[in-house]
Amino acid sequence: MKWLLMLVWLAASSCTVQDTGKVKLRFWAMGAEGEKVKPLIEKFQQEYPDIEVAVQAIPWGAAYEKLLTAYAGQALPDVLQLGNTWIPQFASLEAILPLDAYIAGSAVVYPEAYFEGIWNTNIIGEKVYGVPWYVDTRLLFYRSDILADAGYPNPPQTWDEWKDVSRAIVAKTDSKYAAFFSLIFNDWQIPVILILSNGGKILRDNFQYGAFDDPRTLEALSFYIDFFRQGLVPRTMTEFANIYQGFERGDMAMMITGPWNIAEMRLRAPELAGRWTTAPMPVSSPAAGAANRPTARVPQAPLKACTATAPTGSSIFHTRSMSTSAYTSTGPATRPMARAPAGVTLAVPAVSGVTGSVPRLACFAS
Repeated sequence: MKWLLMLVWLAASSCTVQDTGKVKLRFWAMGAEGEKVKPLIEKFQQEYPDIEVAVQAIPWGAAYEKLLTAYAGQALPDVLQLGNTWIPQFASLEAILPLDAYIAGSAVVYPEAYFEGIWNTNIIGEKVYGVPWYVDTRLLFYRSDILADAGYPNPPQTWDEWKDVSRAIVAKTDSKYAAFFSLIFNDWQIPVILILSNGGKILRDNFQYGAFDDPRTLEALSFYIDFFRQGLVPRTMTEFANIYQGFERGDMAMMITGPWNIAEMRLRAPELAGRWTTAPMPVSSPAAGAANRPTARVPQAPLKACTATAPTGSSIFHTRSMSTSAYTSTGPATRPMARAPAGVTLAVPAVSGVTGSVPRLACFAS
């Protein structure tokens, strides 16, 4: 899961006060964030020398099991990056603490500063369990050279165009498939994106039952399954060693992934420079596209580092701006408001996100 980020204060852990008088916080960060966040923390510690932050990088694939094991062994860290789809479970386990009292005393973290959708993913039973770190959204990555060979100089903008482009790619080019849709059991993003963008529902009756008989949901799922029925996408996960290799070789011309893979593609396939790019996801109709399509690229945004002055609940937060140009291709979760520092820019809302919780003494949030 690659989503929005938040920081969470963990119930089963506590910060350590060393003999030197410094407060030591353990921070678990997943994926590339575990490495990229280190320069930001170094700057943070220069400003707050009495706080030492020890970062441990954890692969996303191992994160869920490691968190549960740490919870069972009462070995969770003080600060945690957490996918927001995991918030309900960890809140029900009482592994993370509600942050309402800290937020109430903060001049930096307050609901109006964040996009409503990502903020609300952290609210369980009217209590806030995480502070958004960043947001991102799924994009259509495509080989512009292959689409041009198929007779399409521009990416598809609607579902009908997407299907036409896909058929042309398979019929007129050397690509075996038009696109790649992950079939890993927990990669739910593509069908959910299609359902929600089509106005469909996942749950009904106060979110108690599946709504898979909803007409718009059925329409989206039928569109999704047609790609497999028509041989436009692979039906097994064993045909490619990895998606980067398949995309580079032209085995498929399109894939749906997130902005974190922009830098990865540039690194893995520099020879493809100028032959691939990204586009917003095709929409079910032109009307839906007019309502949902972003009108501009999301610029690079600053990251804020904040710290509470004391663990007693006074929760006075200080902030400063840090450039994230070398950190991530994602955007901030905050709105550009008068109280926000200069340089904070509007981000495209994401379908889902990653979250982290606020520790007793420090938090990192964008």
